[in-house]
Amino acid sequence: MVGESAGGSPGKRAVRGPAEDEKPAVRDRILAGARQMFARKGFRASVKDIAQAAGLVAPSLIFWYFEDKESLLLEATTTMSPLHQVTRVLDEAGEADVLTMLARVADRYLEVYQDSLNRRILLQLVGSAPQQPRVQGLLRRQLTEATVGRMAELMRRGQAEGSVRRDLEPEWLAQSFLGVLYALVTRWEVDEGLPWDAPAIRRQLLELVQGPGFRPQHP
Repeated sequence: MVGESAGGSPGKRAVRGPAEDEKPAVRDRILAGARQMFARKGFRASVKDIAQAAGLVAPSLIFWYFEDKESLLLEATTTMSPLHQVTRVLDEAGEADVLTMLARVADRYLEVYQDSLNRRILLQLVGSAPQQPRVQGLLRRQLTEATVGRMAELMRRGQAEGSVRRDLEPEWLAQSFLGVLYALVTRWEVDEGLPWDAPAIRRQLLELVQGPGFRPQHP
């Protein structure tokens, strides 16, 4: 009898595994196939769908790399979450000033989501959260860390330095900044374009957080 892993997934004995030197390439193909199918079907994408998109002859080969379909889809898609992009930018920013860091956050958003595949993955992630506790928990943790935590702290630092408006709370500014970017990504996918280019979006976002009475500063 063919072995099965927990949850009814085919076990690793179901099919002969790849050679050691082939494993990284096969894993990358599986992740790419999972992203394609998740963008189309969300969590309704089947293991067979993913295997076909990845060019695998045997769908059970997937379970040499991932515990189950949900684990695969989570790994394949959560790097496309907007809050993951924020965290990456802040980790890479070093000693940059606040407005430069905010400009980089906006630029990273627009760079990542200019790809329609990534936009569709994002919308599927958010839409599936109420039915997928693991996704909901992940997004909630990211939201707490990125918005309530690091972005709010960035706004607070900007207020102390005099580069960010002081008439609104730091967390509100952080939420507004990220909320505008998310709304733009949604409109981008629905309308297949935006009426502003990346420099115009960056400029207006920075003016939003600087507020009235500030002389606009644009990194």
